[in-house]
Amino acid sequence: MKPTTKEIKSKRKEIYYAYSTTVSPLLPKTVFSNKNGYKLWLWGEKNIPNCDLKVTRTIDDEHGLSVAMDGRYYMSQPFMITRDISLPHDAAVVNIQTTMLNVSEKTEKITLWINSVPDEVGQTIYPVKSGIKYVQRRSVKQVRSDMLVKQSTQTASNFFAAPAQPWIARIFPQQKLVMAYVAEQKNIIPGGIFYTWHGFKAGKKITSLEMIFAPLKIKSRQSVQFKTRIMIFKGLNNLKTICGDVGIDYTMTVTGDEIKVKMLLNSVTYQTKLKMSVGLVPTVNSQASLLNEQQLPIAKLIPGENSSLEFTLPVKKLNGDYYLAGEINDRKFLILETITLK
Repeated sequence: MKPTTKEIKSKRKEIYYAYSTTVSPLLPKTVFSNKNGYKLWLWGEKNIPNCDLKVTRTIDDEHGLSVAMDGRYYMSQPFMITRDISLPHDAAVVNIQTTMLNVSEKTEKITLWINSVPDEVGQTIYPVKSGIKYVQRRSVKQVRSDMLVKQSTQTASNFFAAPAQPWIARIFPQQKLVMAYVAEQKNIIPGGIFYTWHGFKAGKKITSLEMIFAPLKIKSRQSVQFKTRIMIFKGLNNLKTICGDVGIDYTMTVTGDEIKVKMLLNSVTYQTKLKMSVGLVPTVNSQASLLNEQQLPIAKLIPGENSSLEFTLPVKKLNGDYYLAGEINDRKFLILETITLK
């Protein structure tokens, strides 16, 4: 049975600090913001206050809630921005579509930037690509193989990394909740950057959660579109990867000639009659065919609820380093945690 919108809303948790604005008494038309929440800015541009958008359409119907807005010369740059934000009914996801139109008479360069400051009680996680030293002329984190990196393991105040997958997430283990930002792979890989800054502002500890998209050149009077999603996995207290609408966590133990796996699936949309295949791939060739593949049926997935799967993978003749990988209804997933077999 599908959960109602009311049931989903009852499970909400505030994961951003309260947003506030103040008006200067000397300049009553100037508004200052604490710049909190989820923001889409242009990387490298200084005119952050010039981000006014006018609402042009609101819809509340059987499909959900949506709002459209636009603004000209966004951040004082020669672009017309149009943004469509939608919250489907009975789903735990916000869909954001941003269109940037070049209104100048020449080709312009643009780098979209997602910036946010979620609640500090959480833990940030990034899927990081190995073998890359520089992105956009910036030094990025070096890792021995593609892997999941948690921000708590980083000592520097700034952290730049090359993306291995097009998502970043903040985990709230005490609340059993994960919030993920997801981009289209073509906009972030290759050429994009994951970024975080952590420290104190106004006496409060903060950790940013940021994605810098690959730079694009847009010809005069042409436009480019970016699609991003904010996905909420209520019920998970960790996240290993995302496959379409599904967040995946798992634990495993290697015993003798087999791996025992317990996997949790959590979807932001209601889904039924899913088919899942899972197996191992070498870390040196993650695009290889699945080894010791298992087929697993999934009856249904409901937003805000975990679906648990337990299965065993034989590994008797395998040696070396592997990733757990598979497909859900023809959508591939890859979990960037090395499994070493001897």
